[in-house]
Amino acid sequence: MLESDSQKWDGAKYVITINSNKIHLPDSEFFKWCQSLYGINKGIYNTIDLWFYESNKRDILSRRRCIVEFLTFIASCKMNRNQHHSLRFGHGGLVKKLEEFFDKQEYEENLRKRNHND
Repeated sequence: MLESDSQKWDGAKYVITINSNKIHLPDSEFFKWCQSLYGINKGIYNTIDLWFYESNKRDILSRRRCIVEFLTFIASCKMNRNQHHSLRFGHGGLVKKLEEFFDKQEYEENLRKRNHND
């Protein structure tokens, strides 16, 4: 993790502060940055990236923000980390968590829209 980035536990979830330049890194460097924060391997990263792409997040900047939001969401669930603090999902667990995250995001977006219209 670089000095301009931070990851802290607020008691209920991890809060990540990202240097905006990270979003613009070359793919291999962005992956290394994610790996240093979350302990994911390239296969997990590629699966997450592809899942968001296939969910109509075509813009790379938007997709990378979603990747970081998803990994932060997962990091909040302590049960997903092993003793080395790497994220682990188990068979079928990654897709299940992606769907859970997507549903949560969709729900929060609908709630924001509803509150804005009230």
